[in-house]
Amino acid sequence: MQDPLLVNPWGVTATSSSPFWVVNNGTGTTQLLRGDVVRSPFVLNPSPQTVTLPGGPPSLPTGAVAVSNVTTAATDFNFTPTGGSTPVKAVFIFDSITGNIIAWNPALGATAQVVKSQPGHTYTGLAIGNSGGNPFLYAADFANGKIDVFDKTFTPTTLAGTFTDPTIPATFHPF
Repeated sequence: MQDPLLVNPWGVTATSSSPFWVVNNGTGTTQLLRGDVVRSPFVLNPSPQTVTLPGGPPSLPTGAVAVSNVTTAATDFNFTPTGGSTPVKAVFIFDSITGNIIAWNPALGATAQVVKSQPGHTYTGLAIGNSGGNPFLYAADFANGKIDVFDKTFTPTTLAGTFTDPTIPATFHPF
């Protein structure tokens, strides 16, 4: 498969019922690919095929997570679409080298939305998980050498027991 949008791919995520979402750092997009690594080749999803990840130019996205892999609560990771008045739940969340957290819901069509901007932060990877029964986003901030944590409202927060390891050099930066 040749694809002009597949430039410098970074993050990949999926759910048990979704295609693979591949983050294209070089084109500021994520593409939905269907296929089986054993039996069938990867092809673009019928619709949507590509979602634009804003926050640039260029947006330089890096990480991706599927919200349903951690929480199905209706109030977790909601945001109000630009120009809208009714919040929607993020289905997939992305981060970027430009310090943005970007959310997508099918109601947005082929363009996601920046839901949190952290100037001076360089996000190089994203994870989602639970702590104390609550869902959190974990963004690797390479520029500041730390992990930024966001709660289910995309608000930066601090968890008890920080991400520290006394055995790694002080100059280490998470990637």
